[in-house]
Amino acid sequence: MRVSIISWAAVAVAIVATAGGILASGASAAGQGQAGVSDASDPSIIHDCLITPIKLIPVPAEEMGRLVAIKVRENQYVKKGEILAQIDDRKAQAALNVAEHKLAAAEKEAGNKISVDYAKAKNLVARAAYDKGTEANDRVPGTTPAIELLKLKLEVVASKLETDHAEYQLEIAATTVGVRRAELEAAKLDVERLKIVAPWDGQIVKQEREEGEWVKPGDPVFQMVQMDQLRIEAFVDGARLAPADVDKRPVSVKVTPAPGQEATVQGQITYVSPLVEAGNRFLVKVDVANRRQGEHWLLRPGMKAEMTIHLRK
Repeated sequence: MRVSIISWAAVAVAIVATAGGILASGASAAGQGQAGVSDASDPSIIHDCLITPIKLIPVPAEEMGRLVAIKVRENQYVKKGEILAQIDDRKAQAALNVAEHKLAAAEKEAGNKISVDYAKAKNLVARAAYDKGTEANDRVPGTTPAIELLKLKLEVVASKLETDHAEYQLEIAATTVGVRRAELEAAKLDVERLKIVAPWDGQIVKQEREEGEWVKPGDPVFQMVQMDQLRIEAFVDGARLAPADVDKRPVSVKVTPAPGQEATVQGQITYVSPLVEAGNRFLVKVDVANRRQGEHWLLRPGMKAEMTIHLRK
């Protein structure tokens, strides 16, 4: 019986110890999630500010198809518009070729005035023949029979209608050129959408798909992060500083990129949250320009920094 009591007591102690560890772990995680803590003596100095990316997005496929080429590697810095990967575009290229030839044919048709010129010449001849017949009757009545004059008159009217029809067909041909140009632009767009391109200057942090894989619209192929501009988030002590005190104020941000190294960058508070968080704190954000040190960036998302807000005197 005594052994049993001791065993249960040991179990109880173990449970309490485990619970305490879980609570401590949760408290530690919560503390790590805080974006900055104001200095106890100076509220304008904020420790442990969090450096975050302004842009960190997946770069997706826009069309369905098989990836035939991966043109970049992870950690590579790319420029806006640079081709990152290629989806099979053979069918789209063939459609583009057809559209180009259709446009060329339409432009030739729109520039062909032979039918109009022929109809106009025919009308001139018909009118001259009709005028000759009427002049002959004026000199000697009955020289040109009335039925013949009617036929000549019909030729004049018919040739004029042929002219109008030829000109109308020419207008349609000009409109067709516009249609073919629009079809060509659509075919070019189809080809472009099969290229996966960088939306802005940034760094490839992850490759999600391999060459030869099938993708559909919206499937992420890469993850990109913008590195030349980063954001620093911090919580300001609302009991000692008001939003108006810090809004648009310049700041100095001190970081430790490597042991024994310190660097400072300048920025300005661009965002003050209207919400008050727990502990009477409010969030501020600062966008700063990043710079390279050799092959690597000075600031990296996830780093901690110390921010000094330069308040008005």
